[in-house]
Amino acid sequence: MNTDSITGEYLQLSNQNVIPDMAEYAAQWALLALKAEAHNRPSLAATCAARAEHYGRYDKGEYIKLVEGPLAELFGIRPAGQE
Repeated sequence: MNTDSITGEYLQLSNQNVIPDMAEYAAQWALLALKAEAHNRPSLAATCAARAEHYGRYDKGEYIKLVEGPLAELFGIRPAGQE
């Protein structure tokens, strides 16, 4: 599959099932939204920004994601700061 770097990042984040740090994951979506906006891809930028906002509402820590998007099921594995 031939994809540009922004689409590649989108696919990588979308397919990530183990999220070691939810705050970092949300920040990665926010950064991707900015990149998409800068490359004149408003629809992708809006999708990424929505995901950044969605995942940013979760407590910090490690999660497992079973489904992507608004119907995502996330299970907390470990709260932030616990090893």
